[in-house]
Amino acid sequence: MLSVKELQVSVGEIEILKGISLELPAGETHVIMGPNGSGKSTLAHALVGTPGFSVTAGETWLGKTELLALEPEERANHGLALAYQNPPAIPGVAVHQLLRLARQNRDSLLGLPQLPLGLFLKELRAALSLVGLPPETIERAVHDGMSGGERKRLELAQLMVLKPECIILDEIDSGLDVDGLRLVGEAVGEMRRSNPSLCVLVITHYDRLLEVLPPDRVHVLQAGHIVRSGDASLAREIQKHGYR
Repeated sequence: MLSVKELQVSVGEIEILKGISLELPAGETHVIMGPNGSGKSTLAHALVGTPGFSVTAGETWLGKTELLALEPEERANHGLALAYQNPPAIPGVAVHQLLRLARQNRDSLLGLPQLPLGLFLKELRAALSLVGLPPETIERAVHDGMSGGERKRLELAQLMVLKPECIILDEIDSGLDVDGLRLVGEAVGEMRRSNPSLCVLVITHYDRLLEVLPPDRVHVLQAGHIVRSGDASLAREIQKHGYR
């Protein structure tokens, strides 16, 4: 589903990623771990097209769609979604307004009928309930005045409503308690039930998230290179011995 080939990315004059290759098949969960500054979040932002992250070489594909030629919103409409490490606030824009517009754009691209407003709001409230947010959240400005945990939960609800083909979770476990971690697993499980081919790329420092999101593969990123890959036992080894 997601294919990255010899990807090189710079921020300003500094080269961060130095030739990363990664294959994430449909239906699988892969984990990226690595020390601070190794390029984990840079990889996430380069894939979704965040401005300021310059791809200097390589290819990225989502299915048969080459991503690098597309604008960020086009990548999202083709099914790639990122749950941010620090979700930005959007004052003045209600949650239901943002998600309604995004869902309409996505459905239009895929040739799907537009979901009636009543059914859309019902679906949104169900997603909010699953992640532990009250129904009145739909009227709140996106992430504005919310705690870190509330923002992370709202990110998950947005993913459930937008129904992507591939999701990137960038340190979504930071700042979450035990109940928050459980909700992450339940939300991804719900998305998988509606779309068994969903692929998930998890960026994290800790193996505690992997208890609710068991990985098929774990990759270690250091100094802009993937230096090792393995199964879930690799994450436990890192927690025990570090990256040395």
